[in-house]
Amino acid sequence: MKTYQVRHYQQSIGNSEQYDLAETETVTAKTGEHLTLAVKAYEGFTAPKPVSYDVVDDGEVTYVDYKYTRDRHQVTIHYNNGNDSETKRTCIW
Repeated sequence: MKTYQVRHYQQSIGNSEQYDLAETETVTAKTGEHLTLAVKAYEGFTAPKPVSYDVVDDGEVTYVDYKYTRDRHQVTIHYNNGNDSETKRTCIW
């Protein structure tokens, strides 16, 4: 048996370079199996592509880090009921 420690990180709202640990799960698989480690569906985040392994038991735990980026939204601000210029901003939340 081979053990995988899957760590799911979400992009921080205050620092887009930082990711905060959201969840950890342990997955075990038999030697010789082909294993795809599932990603999660977090509202407001884009999931990374899942990774796959041909399982070989080397006696070690393999750590897999998934990083979920925050969805980006474009916001348009109309000034003076749309009579003046507008500003467009891309925001994350």
